[in-house]
Amino acid sequence: MVSRLPALPQAIASACLCLLIASPARAAEAGAWEAFPSKDNSDAWTVLDYSVQPDGDFFYPQWFDDQGDGFAYFYHTNNAPLIFFTDVANNAGGGKLVGNYLTENIAAIHADILIDSLPDFDGVDCIVYANGPAGERVYYSEVFFDTDFPESGWYSLRFSFTDKWYYINTLGAFTAVSVTPQMLANIEVVGFRFFPKTSATGELVAAIDNIKLEPKLTPPPITTATTGGNFSMSFTPGKGVTCSVEKQDPAPLFGWSVIAEAFDVTGTTPFTYSTPIDTTQVREIFRVSYDPIYTSFVTPPVGP
Repeated sequence: MVSRLPALPQAIASACLCLLIASPARAAEAGAWEAFPSKDNSDAWTVLDYSVQPDGDFFYPQWFDDQGDGFAYFYHTNNAPLIFFTDVANNAGGGKLVGNYLTENIAAIHADILIDSLPDFDGVDCIVYANGPAGERVYYSEVFFDTDFPESGWYSLRFSFTDKWYYINTLGAFTAVSVTPQMLANIEVVGFRFFPKTSATGELVAAIDNIKLEPKLTPPPITTATTGGNFSMSFTPGKGVTCSVEKQDPAPLFGWSVIAEAFDVTGTTPFTYSTPIDTTQVREIFRVSYDPIYTSFVTPPVGP
């Protein structure tokens, strides 16, 4: 049996439905990066505080600016759980964190989370509201428990869509499902649940930063040709990916050097690199490297 965090009253599901009724267009982007550079970014998120009975209440998270390196945070009250989630009505990043993850080729959600006091920390997971295998509802990731961390502090977590996710069935129990293309095509809300231990003492804070949508990395197909004494290679990087053409150094080095005019190539249109064939060498070897690229966004102020 998979160990889970507790099921909570489903105020989050009702909130998601209300937000979606009149929400702006959602346009998820592979490589989108919420770095909380301003209070406006933080204000585009919502905290559900379960210390307010019976089903919790909603607040803006607080924003901390550490010389331009900001994050969103909130205090636990009476050891109650907290949920940080994207408020699509306030349009976080212009909707860059929610929408069609399938067409954007998104593989996982990354988040930096703060464990204020490890002895008082129980666990954290990621939630999405989507039309998945069990219908339109909240789905829950695998959990990171206190035993997964060596000490208090900031940690970068990865919530993969190739792992099992869960929903709460009619009996109130968690049921595992595999993520389907339909579910990825309808990610409406993203959030993170923080649970302190019931025995926790003192004032505890939960915080999030650097929320990223990880693009799925697959080698781009490469087409090569030799024409008129030139060698050429063509490829398309894809969404959220940067590519560079590299050439193997001659003996005795045999390392790899980046081609300056074919460095950090991005986009969804074909790119072609062409170079004269060096007849003084027995052979020339080229390759294409590829990496994810993340772009931080700024959420404009709400209202006039």
